[in-house]
Amino acid sequence: MGRAPIVAGVFSELTARYLEERGAYRDLERTCPPEDVEALMGDMGWPVFEAALSFEQRFGGLVPNDYTVYGICNTLRNDEIWSTCEVDDEEPHLVPISLVADHACYIDPLGQIWRHDMIAARPVLFAPSFEVLIERDTARGDWLHPGDIHRLWVGEEVGEAVAVALGIARFDAASDDYETWWADRTIGLREGRSLVDGSDAPRRTEVYARGDAVLSAAARAIAAAHGPLTVVCPWPSTAALAGDAGLHVQGSTH
Repeated sequence: MGRAPIVAGVFSELTARYLEERGAYRDLERTCPPEDVEALMGDMGWPVFEAALSFEQRFGGLVPNDYTVYGICNTLRNDEIWSTCEVDDEEPHLVPISLVADHACYIDPLGQIWRHDMIAARPVLFAPSFEVLIERDTARGDWLHPGDIHRLWVGEEVGEAVAVALGIARFDAASDDYETWWADRTIGLREGRSLVDGSDAPRRTEVYARGDAVLSAAARAIAAAHGPLTVVCPWPSTAALAGDAGLHVQGSTH
């Protein structure tokens, strides 16, 4: 037991590099064999399903950063975490794989991953697999310090235009029929519905830029392709850069 490397070949080159640079690893002391997973789920009165067992075998004990550990065993055995959280009784098929801060992740019998917006709330973020969830976290820059990321969004599908202007390739590892991503080490672009506003929300484009110059270039690309659109910026520094690029800026709390 001890540390083990992340499963080779599971993630894209971009994500694998990010995880490696940040010292991600699997802590084998925080995972357990299938029979223990079955026992833990049985103790909770939950049906045992193969997707949960497979997840624990491949990713249990994954430590991608200083504050997150993924794993069914680690979650259910950690009284300090588990005692402060709840599982929605109306969703008994969701088994927790991480309960960190206000972002709990769950797996269902199909192997799909659900992330809650807040403890005990219904899922608002869906990924068809754990691998896709991690790829999207990478594209958003979730492994970086929040202050290192400029975020803005616009109520139009402008992701492809920005990607072409900046020479950013489509990020297939994070894309599916519901949302499309483009990403490299400097920026992530997402086209899809808001994860907060629900399934009835119109599609929009989200920009996650690493650094002032990249955000300015993205904002200029939006303005060049679509004119002075109104964009939403949660941070004053981002709003200033977007305004300088010729965009109309609206503040936001999310």
